[in-house]
Formats: sequence, structure tokens, C-alpha cells
Amino acid sequence: MSAYLQLPLREALPWLDGSGPEADIVISTRGRLLRNITAHEFPGHAKPNERREVAEEILAGLAAVEPARGAHQVELGSLSGHQQMLLREKHLLAEGECRPEHHRHMVVSSDGLFVAKINNQDHLRLQCYAPGFQPGQVLAGLLEWETALDHHLDLAFQEDFGYLTASPVDTGTGLHMSALLHLPGLVMGGEIDKILNALRQLRFSVKGLFGRGRAVRGALFLVTNLVTLGRDEQEVVSDFEFHIGKVLGHERTARQQFFSSDSLGLEDLARRSLAVVRNALLMTSQEGYDRLNHLRLGAGLGMLPDLNFAQLNEALVAIQTGHLEQEAGHPLTVPQKTEARATYLRTLFAENSS
Repeated sequence: MSAYLQLPLREALPWLDGSGPEADIVISTRGRLLRNITAHEFPGHAKPNERREVAEEILAGLAAVEPARGAHQVELGSLSGHQQMLLREKHLLAEGECRPEHHRHMVVSSDGLFVAKINNQDHLRLQCYAPGFQPGQVLAGLLEWETALDHHLDLAFQEDFGYLTASPVDTGTGLHMSALLHLPGLVMGGEIDKILNALRQLRFSVKGLFGRGRAVRGALFLVTNLVTLGRDEQEVVSDFEFHIGKVLGHERTARQQFFSSDSLGLEDLARRSLAVVRNALLMTSQEGYDRLNHLRLGAGLGMLPDLNFAQLNEALVAIQTGHLEQEAGHPLTVPQKTEARATYLRTLFAENSS
């Protein structure tokens, strides 16, 4: 494995390429498997030397398996503040994951679809991504990695409980499936709270793209299953597919109702936003996500045939502070960021650029 993780601004994340089933609503699917190594304390209770030993053991195991051939790895504590920001904006890191004494590492496969995190809350977190709505493919990818690693690592497992995890709520399969959903129809129709409350009652976590407790932007929601005990992996995926599928059905119904009742108004909304991003000289973050929301809706309804979801998904990441500053090559003030964001969007959505 390479010891260097490249972080260029223009390197598109492969699960945001706009392909895959239901890509007009589901931006991406993610699966996470939580695993721990027998005879070691969980990271939260382990001393630094033991965390270092765990990291070395897992890195050696990853280096020995075929799926990790050509992967990049980085010690998170060695990243600069700006590099950490870039990874957070790509939703590959969370706040507080990069303290050097924690001996945390991240390994990214050569195709960018698999990520392994070491010494987070658990010893090992395997993550697999796919564009669109593909929970079955994501599970297959995770199990391929786990099967390969099982020959090199002694994973903590008990017959009565399943895989042992740092948090009891993750015990069992240790499998969490997530889907990043664009739900403008439900938001505009005033039905979103009812749908999200129903998901929470079914033991799903729901949060905005930028994390729990922050304002939802762009009608984007990350939905994740919480129940991992008492079901095997396929049951977790089947349940996830069923309930997310119902949400997709409600969103399509809401979009069709708006289209049937006021197609001209919807197209006007989308085309006005396209005109703004092609001409604006200043753009706040909030307005940027509002405009992208309208553009995604218009593209999904076939009103903006010149746009594609790869462009729209790329913009969701690239208009954030860290990426704008990387493009500029230096820190930006708030006024400079509003100008840089507008410049980026003008360039991306310029006529004939798609």
C-alpha cells in the first residue's frame, strides 16, 4: 500500500458519478461493517501502545489481501488542518478523528470505492460506496473484504451475540447501510417531517448532509439503519431496501403531483436557477445549495437536458470552504469565498460545458 493519500480538488469521488439505479433521487449508497480484534481493548479504553499494535496488525492484514492491492493509506494524525477539512467535506472524516495519540489510519482502495478506518470507536471500520441505490452491491463488496481479512485477523465474535463492538447497539452484524437522498418533492409538499418521523420510529437515523443538529441544505438527507442485532446481513439489507424504496416512491409521487399541477412553474424555477449560476458574481453557501437543489430537481424531471448528475454531485462537494481554498491556493475571507463559489459554478455550468 502507498503511504500517501492524494487529495486533489478535481479528483471526483467515484460514488458521485451520477450513475446507478435511482440516481435522480439517491446520490449514493454506503455500507459500514464494524469489527474488532480479539484480545485487544476497544480503542476508547486502550493505551497508546496497544492502539499502535492494533494499527500495525490491521495494516499488515490489509497489505496481505488482494482487494487492498494498490490502496493508499495515511495516518490521520499526520494530516494538516486543511487536509482534514477536505476529507470532512468529502464525508470521509468526522470531527475529532485526527489526534496523533489515537494512532488512527485510513486506507482507501485504488478505485476509491472502499475505505478502511483503523482505531476509531472500533478497531476496524470497513466502508463501501456505490453511486445510486445499490445496497446489495455494497454488501457484496464489504463481505468480499471481510472474507479476505478473516484469514489474517482474529475478529472478535461470539455465537450468542455476533460480532462484538465498542457500542452495544452495533453488536450483531455490525452492519450499517446509508443512502444519501435528494427529496425536494417531499420538502416542497410539506410531507418531509411525516416521512422522516416514520423512519425514526422504524429505528433509522436521519440527518442533513452536514450532520445532525445543522440546518438541512439542498433537501439532502442521509438515512442510516440503527438495528444490527438479531438479523443477518442480508436481512439488514432487505429491510433497508424495503423502507428506503417506500421513501423513493413517496418522493416520486410528490414530484409527479407538482409536475402535473404546475409544470411551467417548476421549469421556471429550475431555469431561473440555471441562469443565476451561469451569471452570478457572488454566491453564498446557502444560496449555492438552494440553486443546486432546483437544478437537480429540474434535471431529474427532464427539464434541463444539458445537465448531468455527475456535474451536480461534484458541485455539492466543491463549493465548500476547503475545496474553494485548495483551488485558490490560500485561505479565503468570507467575501472571497462567495466570489470563488460563484466563479466555480459559472465555470461548471457554462453553456456547452456538459
